[in-house]
Amino acid sequence: MRNEGEVDFDLVIVGMGPVGAVAANLAGQQGLRTLVLDKSLSIYDKPRAMGFDHEIMRILANLGIGEKVSSYVMPYRPSEYRTTDSSVIRRIDAAKPPFLLGWAPNYVFMQPQIEAVLRENAGRFSSVTVELGAEVTAVECGSDGASATVTLASGDERVYRCAYVLACDGGTSPMRTRLGLEMDDLDFDEPWLVVDVVLKDGCGENLPETNVQYCETERPATFVIGAGRIRRWEFMINTDETPTAVAQPDFVRQLLSRWLRPDEYEIWRASTYRFHALVLGSWRAGRVFFLGDAAHMTPPFLAQGMCQGVRDAANLLWKLALVHRGIAKPALLDSYELERAPHVRQTTVVTKALGTLICERDPVAAAHRDELLLREMALNPEGTVRQTLIPGLKAGFLSASPHGPRGMLFPQPSRLLKSAPS
Repeated sequence: MRNEGEVDFDLVIVGMGPVGAVAANLAGQQGLRTLVLDKSLSIYDKPRAMGFDHEIMRILANLGIGEKVSSYVMPYRPSEYRTTDSSVIRRIDAAKPPFLLGWAPNYVFMQPQIEAVLRENAGRFSSVTVELGAEVTAVECGSDGASATVTLASGDERVYRCAYVLACDGGTSPMRTRLGLEMDDLDFDEPWLVVDVVLKDGCGENLPETNVQYCETERPATFVIGAGRIRRWEFMINTDETPTAVAQPDFVRQLLSRWLRPDEYEIWRASTYRFHALVLGSWRAGRVFFLGDAAHMTPPFLAQGMCQGVRDAANLLWKLALVHRGIAKPALLDSYELERAPHVRQTTVVTKALGTLICERDPVAAAHRDELLLREMALNPEGTVRQTLIPGLKAGFLSASPHGPRGMLFPQPSRLLKSAPS
């Protein structure tokens, strides 16, 4: 019989996508007894996120998997914004060497392979237990802990006691829905088609050498150079089209015919999404913390969606470890939302602004946009440095201060770097 206050695990992590997997690894490093639950039996074999930055690469390296993931990443290309007549109206590029964190500032990556490395690495921690095919059906919180009711792949039902629960269960977050928590809508909701292709050998030589945002009123689109032979296109869905129709192979090939012949590639994935800008009003409900898409959804125009969630995990796990060891009081955990929410909100607002520029469909408004951006280009022909668009921390335990660099990223000591992909 369990004594009052006794727990089976220090943490229960719900969801083992990239954010949940990073959280599991960080918990393992801290020696926290952790149960990771995911209702899927395997990793989704198609990419969803495609970009992350040097902050995330540093976190992966600190987990000891920097060299393992280097085969699945490639530095992110500069981005050009082109208007309807193909004129370049904006450039966004990475910071030049020497790199602040020692790593290239931005990367494209292969998500299924990176997730596999994260899961394999989590398996080396004796304190981490993973249950796949397990669905959390209820969570209850009390003053001395929480309990998670779980249906296992076998059909058996278990109840696990823990100190805290981390909800990393994605944009539809059943955990968030059950608790009735509201998302703040930052007023961006656009339907898009995302297409990933694998180029055949010797093909694609005439494709752009940079990433391109096609700011065209007829159909805004995005082109991204992925790792290896993967290329991604994103197309805005017109009002007279349906998500089902635009995802059909014949329609996809028609869209791609502007760049490639059908015999030059294989379609890997064609999926439709609504690109949202949403931030959870409260990131904590008792002993439940929300991370990643469960706490916020960011349009893809700055490649920060997954970065936001991994930062959540990196912010929260060391605090949970200190509280668990009695080194810090539970009040430290309040700094999680204080630090992360403003950072996420500002990054999402910046991303939304980029998306608003790209998605402009009115020819008169688009002409005015082009005029303003060309004027900016004349003043700054080198373009915007991507890293300047990401804010520091403005509130909480590590908030910015007028006295020194608090809230800013700490540079990476070069002697700690090994085989940094660049």
